[in-house]
This record gives sequence, C-alpha cells and structure tokens, in this order.
Amino acid sequence: MHNAKKLLQSESSEVPLGLMISMIHRTHMIFVNDKIKHMDITAGQIPFLMVLSREEGITQDELAAHFHIDKGVVARALRKMEDNNYLFREIDPSNRRRHLIYLTGKGKSTVPQIISIDKQWEDSICSRVSKDEYNQVFDVLKKMALNCLEKVDKNGEK
Repeated sequence: MHNAKKLLQSESSEVPLGLMISMIHRTHMIFVNDKIKHMDITAGQIPFLMVLSREEGITQDELAAHFHIDKGVVARALRKMEDNNYLFREIDPSNRRRHLIYLTGKGKSTVPQIISIDKQWEDSICSRVSKDEYNQVFDVLKKMALNCLEKVDKNGEK
C-alpha cells in the first residue's frame, strides 16, 4: 500500500476512484480483523451478522441475493459462523427444504461490539474531516452505491 499512498499524496488527478474505495475497504478489513481476532469471526462474516441482527429468520438464498454474491460463499461463511456458535438454522415450516437463519445469544451480543469497532474506524479516518465534508462525502457515496446497485440489477444479476 506504500505505492498507493505515494500516488494519493501526489498532485495527480488521475487516481482512479476504485483505487481509493478499494484502499478504504481493505484497510477497514485489516482494522476490523485486528480488533476481532479474539472473537472467532472475521471481517468478511460481519455483514451477515449485521443483516441477521435486523432480519432474523431469512434464508441463505435471501442473504446471497441481498449481497449480490454466490450462494456457495454465503454457505461457507454461515457454516463457519454456525460452527463458532454465532447463528443457528431451523427448518422452514412452510418449506421443509429451506432453513431459516437466526442469531444465537453470542451472535446478538457481538453486534454492539462490531458497531463500536466500526465507530472507532470511522472516527479515526474522519478525524481531519469536517462535519460538512463528511455529510457531502456520505451523500455522494450513497448516490454512487445506489447507482451501482441499479446497474447490477439492470444487468440481471439480482
């Protein structure tokens, strides 16, 4: 990442947006993984934990669709989380071939810790950003994220 830092510090306006977004994402994963290494969970599993904290009883297929990712990736992440007692599955009474996914007590108690870690990250990277700048960046990134999702949906990758 040293070369990326040099590129960002240069006066060049040719730094790809994707590089900056990727750098923020990768360094966020490094930060989070360091903070949660004692918890038997990885930064890559946290999005599933957070969705399940809001939408318990959804299926593996619904999670895959939510994140626009392969069902196999979801299956592997959920299996590890189940093995580490973060979630459990119940057979759907209306369709016995489906399993509904729920957080365990351990999973539920982890959510506030994750929220706190994310707040620490955000506070850290925004330490030299004014509230107005933060709000502007947030609004622009939200528009861009919505545009990305619309593009994916139009291409049939629901």
